[in-house]
Amino acid sequence: MAEEKSVAKGGNRPWQATTLGVLDSIGVVMCVLLALLAFFMKDLFSSLLGGGMDVTMSMEGVDETAVEAVGLVGDMIASMGSVLGVIFLALAALSYFMARAVFKGKKWSPIVSLVFAILGVLGMAVNFDQSQMTTYVYNLFVVYICIMSIRSPYFNKG
Repeated sequence: MAEEKSVAKGGNRPWQATTLGVLDSIGVVMCVLLALLAFFMKDLFSSLLGGGMDVTMSMEGVDETAVEAVGLVGDMIASMGSVLGVIFLALAALSYFMARAVFKGKKWSPIVSLVFAILGVLGMAVNFDQSQMTTYVYNLFVVYICIMSIRSPYFNKG
């Protein structure tokens, strides 16, 4: 009983909140790395597939429309890389604010994490694949952690 009062007054953080904050922090790092990879792959695909390539050059045995099509595919992949990079940076910012809020005891953060985890579980259930079992178990673990965190006095400070 005394331990619950200590937590309710802002004392020790429960292990569920610490775990959720660490998982959100790992999410920040992963999203930033994925954003950098998307921006890097944009440049790589653009150069490999001929984005911005001069299609007027003549090559024997190669149809000019095929060369132009490869250039268009390269440009499309390059623009997709930019869009994915921006999306991953936005997710990194959201994960950062969620992790910060968890460590401060804000109740909205485990609720938002719970929504994302439930969406992950539902998405995995629709397209269930045995090779993605680790991700499925991870999402179920996050759902459990979020539910336990929401019920914790640490997040129910008045």
